[in-house]
Amino acid sequence: MEDIGLELTFSLEDHSFGRSQTIDLIPGGRKIPVTEDSKERYVDLVCQHRMTTAIEKQVFTKLDLSLFLYVVNLILTSLSSL
Repeated sequence: MEDIGLELTFSLEDHSFGRSQTIDLIPGGRKIPVTEDSKERYVDLVCQHRMTTAIEKQVFTKLDLSLFLYVVNLILTSLSSL
């Protein structure tokens, strides 16, 4: 990968909520270079991270809110039938 000027490792830089952090895609990933032979695995891991791990907190927050609204609706519906 260095042939094309990229010095990638099995890690990502995350810049969210005003802070930066390095996320290892595999244990010790920031020290493991991506090679021609491992680039497909790297792309798979990046996609997996972006489509699952990176949005996990937002998805669960949305699910928690949906569940909360569902329960509130059930309570209000049962109270209105009294």
